[in-house]
Parts: sequence; structure tokens; C-alpha cells
Amino acid sequence: MKVLVVAIDLNKINEDQSPDQKLRILLDKCVKKDIPVIFSCTRKELGFSLYGRKLSISTKASVIGIVNYQGFEKVE
Repeated sequence: MKVLVVAIDLNKINEDQSPDQKLRILLDKCVKKDIPVIFSCTRKELGFSLYGRKLSISTKASVIGIVNYQGFEKVE
């Protein structure tokens, strides 16, 4: 994974194996492997960036892992 994008409007849940715990583990692994983490957009906006208007229902995404960003590099 090259970049991790995380929604800014995640709900907090205080339980073992909750999404909060899994996200914390994922963030810790990103820090150890020097993978950039971007906190951006809402869950609804992240879902829209993945699926656009192709689906008839509103789709939400909490975390997106980008494996290859070829073609999106900064062009000067």
C-alpha cells in the first residue's frame, strides 16, 4: 500500500475488536512502514469517490488503501 485515506467523520466505539481498534492497528502499521495517512472527506464523499453515481443507493467508505497511484503524480 502506498497511501491510506481515512474519513474524518468516523464514529467512536469503545469495544474490543471494534472498528476503532482495527483503525488504530492499521494506523500503527502505516507509521511503522512509513506509509502516508491522509485524513480527508466524509465517509459519504469517500464512497462517492469510489463508486460515483453508479449505485442507486448512497455508499459510504471509512478507509481507502491506495496501492498504485500511477497516472496521478504531480506533473510539472
